[in-house]
Amino acid sequence: MIVQAPMANNQPPGFAALACDAGALGTIAAGYWSPEQLRDELARMGDRRFGVNVFAPPYLHEGVLDAVLEARPAVLSFAFGVLDPAPLQAPGIEVWGPATSADEAPALRDAGVDAVIAQGAEAGGHRGSFLAGFPLVPVDELPESIHVDVPAYAAGGIVDRHD
Repeated sequence: MIVQAPMANNQPPGFAALACDAGALGTIAAGYWSPEQLRDELARMGDRRFGVNVFAPPYLHEGVLDAVLEARPAVLSFAFGVLDPAPLQAPGIEVWGPATSADEAPALRDAGVDAVIAQGAEAGGHRGSFLAGFPLVPVDELPESIHVDVPAYAAGGIVDRHD
């Protein structure tokens, strides 16, 4: 599966829909958005299978998760903390969280996420670090250091088919 990485403040409207049309799981980058902005972008998605990415509390805008629950995307991912996945999982939304170190993965698993995103140091823009420090573990080392009983997907530093 190819997942289009959300790019907060850099992703043009409709980009997630185009990624879906190309065969990937398109992801709406809603980290900085109000519920109204998110609803506008959700309207573009139609019946596509897609994801939404938000920032975890305290960076999460009030009402954004309500918009996510109304739309019921296939996946909700988050960054910069941990959020309670249970209310999102109840209607069938998969919840994914990024781990930028081996220490962050168990915290996500313990919170109840459906999958961990092993986000390497090469990930562009910002990375979703949330524990002490700002670990810079390369993507070719990080996945093998993550030992959790949920799927772990590699992200960052993927440039061509060899990666």
